[in-house]
Amino acid sequence: MSMRYSRDELERWADRYLEAVVADDPGRLPWADRFEYVENNQTIPPGEGAWATIDGIGVYHHYYADLQRGRVGHIGTARENGVPCLYNFFLEIVDDRITKVETLVIRDAVGARRLDTQGTPHDVWLETEPEEDRVSREELIGFANKYFSSLEFNDGLGDYSFFHKDCDRYEHGKRTTNVTEEQSYGHSGDTSFTRLSCEEQWKTGFMGFVTGIRERNFVVVDEERQAVLAIAMFDHDGTVRSIRLTNGRIVYPAPYFDVGRTTHIMEGFKVKYRKLYRIEATMYEVPYGATSPLLAAERRRTA
Repeated sequence: MSMRYSRDELERWADRYLEAVVADDPGRLPWADRFEYVENNQTIPPGEGAWATIDGIGVYHHYYADLQRGRVGHIGTARENGVPCLYNFFLEIVDDRITKVETLVIRDAVGARRLDTQGTPHDVWLETEPEEDRVSREELIGFANKYFSSLEFNDGLGDYSFFHKDCDRYEHGKRTTNVTEEQSYGHSGDTSFTRLSCEEQWKTGFMGFVTGIRERNFVVVDEERQAVLAIAMFDHDGTVRSIRLTNGRIVYPAPYFDVGRTTHIMEGFKVKYRKLYRIEATMYEVPYGATSPLLAAERRRTA
């Protein structure tokens, strides 16, 4: 039977991993005889890639702990040759050996600085939910899946009651829901979308330019805090040139989406009061149609 780890122990594993990356010394860590290591969707040896360029640990660190599977996830910041970046990953540990790592190095200095200014995750993320208010692991994954499935080909006509009325989404530390000042959303010039709640946004059909959400991998399920950390591929196939919103208005996706693009996402979800309450999204672009090496390996093993 494999060892079980506490939250503190799993977070220490994450800290050890960060320290080894900054030192560019994978030998500091105990690796399993067979392990999988992926960085920015590429299978490379530990010690290459960002190991050679990450030279400092940032201020912001949000840990997700899966006590059942021995996994820890991290959305946080680092320095790459002195420039702030997001350095996200999850680790799987079995019997004091690292068996699996997936890292997303997101080179958005503005977003990293924003998170470092914030300093720590919002308090709601760190709350341990009362046992009587918790949903099961499967239901937690179900909330994240509902989010993805209702965003994919979003037409505003679905059942979005899984959102809590006070749900908020943050992207690279930037609030993108319930905003009171004028703020455009993403690559668009639209300033009305960010004023809406999560449910209201989905009801508009504005996100219809998301034409697929694939390779969904729910890598950490934090039952105590009722949180899920997921990795996925968001496709924008370039064919959606106009969208009729549910209010009849016609909008045009930003020119950025006039060609096929895929975005590699690491996204955290918090469930509270048995509703989706908070979302933490981070992303960067990969070649259109990219697939996950970790999921591909799983498919080969189970074929």
